[in-house]
Amino acid sequence: MKIRYLSLLILPLLLLPACKTEEVVEPWKSNALEQYTLTPIPGGVTIEYVLPNDQELLYILAEYERGGKPFTEKSSIYKNEIVLEGFNTTENVEATIYKVNKKEQKSEPLKINFNPLTPPIQVAYESLDIMTAFGGILATWINISQTEFGVRLMTEVDGELETSEVYFTTIPEERHYFRGFPDVLTTFAISFEDKWGNISDTVRYTTTPYFEKEIEKPFLDYRLHIPYDNISLYSTRFPIENMWDGIVGFVNNGYMVQSGEPGLSFTFDLRKVAKLSRMIVWPRLQIDQWWTVYRNANIMSFEMWGIDKIDPATLANRDYWLDDVSAPPGKVVPAYTFKDDWTYLGLHNIERLDKLGASSSDIRQRGIDGHMLDIPIEADPVRYIRIFVRENTDGSPPPNNFYSIGEISFFGDDRIE
Repeated sequence: MKIRYLSLLILPLLLLPACKTEEVVEPWKSNALEQYTLTPIPGGVTIEYVLPNDQELLYILAEYERGGKPFTEKSSIYKNEIVLEGFNTTENVEATIYKVNKKEQKSEPLKINFNPLTPPIQVAYESLDIMTAFGGILATWINISQTEFGVRLMTEVDGELETSEVYFTTIPEERHYFRGFPDVLTTFAISFEDKWGNISDTVRYTTTPYFEKEIEKPFLDYRLHIPYDNISLYSTRFPIENMWDGIVGFVNNGYMVQSGEPGLSFTFDLRKVAKLSRMIVWPRLQIDQWWTVYRNANIMSFEMWGIDKIDPATLANRDYWLDDVSAPPGKVVPAYTFKDDWTYLGLHNIERLDKLGASSSDIRQRGIDGHMLDIPIEADPVRYIRIFVRENTDGSPPPNNFYSIGEISFFGDDRIE
């Protein structure tokens, strides 16, 4: 019964109206930012400033309009700058800068005006150059700010443009092939678009892509004929013939030389003359071990040369075949070498996905798909290929002349008269 009486005494107290105290927020009287500099950038501006010594300060706020819509940008007190981007204009832009305290109160406004430099997509549009390529077109452009934007490739179908590919890039001087098209008259179109929704004008280019096919295998080992080529063999399981047997993926197959043997070059015969457009290089892999894409002494960088026919007289002149980069110690490279006669097919570097933060699945897929490498479009038709290994997965130059490769394929036009 005592408990019941106690409950009856407490109940009226609970029903009494609660007293509510409202916090009075005093106005924040703070002057506008005083020390600042404006530096126009492509499509925007960088605002650097000196922060006042104020314990209540939380961040810097910028309010502005872009494309007729309001936007804001914030920067914490641990920075001394704020960047406004995404303007598709070089005309005057106005923005208002505030200091904001921990109670989300604004200071007096600072009005600024600036003229952005030419926007990145406009620079790309103005610098765009398109030329006919194997299986499509080759497009080059400039991205001076290295801002990521999309490149939209379209083709004309029944008088209307249809998107064929959207390619994203940050490369400052881009050179990109758009492939997969037949050798028929086609109208291509390219436009650029950034992450803020800005789109450039469209450039049209009508052409007939060059015919392209894969060069048939097998190729022919030619190392025994070429002085200074590495003719060693790690084991009978990894002969050079594995390099064109069509077996790729995680199967522990490929070509591998013996560590410590002389020579960083190997030569082979395509068996026909062809104007090459590109190649695919696969690494030597081990079964179900995706990380071996960048292991196993796989080639990471190589220089490639080619020629349509070999003069038999040159085979007797050993020093003619010397390479100035990998010549044996004490060997004097003559003034005139094979490089004066052969066509330069490029210095090719394998993309190191493992050093770019790629996932294991992406690296595994690269091991299955291979590394796509372009051959200079201006190169002459060739039949014989000579490769000089510049770097393997252990470094440059390859320690102990040790290197391996899984498979190699070539593409181009073999209809050479």
